Amino acid sequence: MQWKDIKDFEGIYKISDNGMVYSCNRNRDLKERYTTGGYIGYYLCKDGKCKNYKAHRLVAQHFIVNPNDNPVVNHKNGKKDDNRINNLEWVTNSENVLHAMRSGLIDMDKLRARASSNGAITIIENRKKKIIFSQQQVVSIQNEMLSTEKKDIVAKYNL
Repeated sequence: MQWKDIKDFEGIYKISDNGMVYSCNRNRDLKERYTTGGYIGYYLCKDGKCKNYKAHRLVAQHFIVNPNDNPVVNHKNGKKDDNRINNLEWVTNSENVLHAMRSGLIDMDKLRARASSNGAITIIENRKKKIIFSQQQVVSIQNEMLSTEKKDIVAKYNL
């Protein structure tokens, strides 16, 4: 297991490549807690100020290169509490949604119903670019997911 100082908390906290956080001041691992979304999180404090951090983002930020500056950390196996370095990858918002769709992590019936009532599904990427899936695109993606590689879908829909 590898450990690295957490940026902006050097000498106070360390993160391991499997998502554990160690307190240098207390000489022990911090107790993990689950967020309402099912992720493992930690409260890190410095100079009397505390902030919540998700373990998977800490692991990715400290151990995984992000050459495309992708904004999202994806759990490859779909398990939100599996923060091992080999289970995480940097992806775009659209790639993350496509992975969730292909993996069955998104209820496709609800997604189809939402697309039908709204007419489109909008995904915000990098807080600037909006990607809009029309109802027809959602159905097409659903039909292609079992037989098409993610890269082909991303290229086809300009995601």
